[in-house]
Amino acid sequence: MRQSSRARKTEICGAFHAAFGKPDDLCYNMSTIWREGEQMKEVLVLVPCRDRHRQMLRQAGACRIMFGEDLSPEQRAQAIVHADAIVGEPEIAEIQTAEKLAWIQMTWAGTDKYT
Repeated sequence: MRQSSRARKTEICGAFHAAFGKPDDLCYNMSTIWREGEQMKEVLVLVPCRDRHRQMLRQAGACRIMFGEDLSPEQRAQAIVHADAIVGEPEIAEIQTAEKLAWIQMTWAGTDKYT
């Protein structure tokens, strides 16, 4: 049985809240990049994640989740090129190579690193 958009968004929100303990903006951003019928989006998570949270994120299934700490430098570079979204704080040089990047969800307040 196909999961409704509302149920899918609820599942995504729960997984990201558990993993990052972030307020609703992260949940909203993650749930809105997934649209029913669209190609699966690629999300690169650059912040450390516990195994149980990784599993929750993967099970939500709305996006292809990649974890930066599991990637070689070459794989990370390719993941950034193809990512639709990044959770964490990539380097400016990395952002400049991103071809599909729609948004970055930082895990801290402020954007001083990028200004």
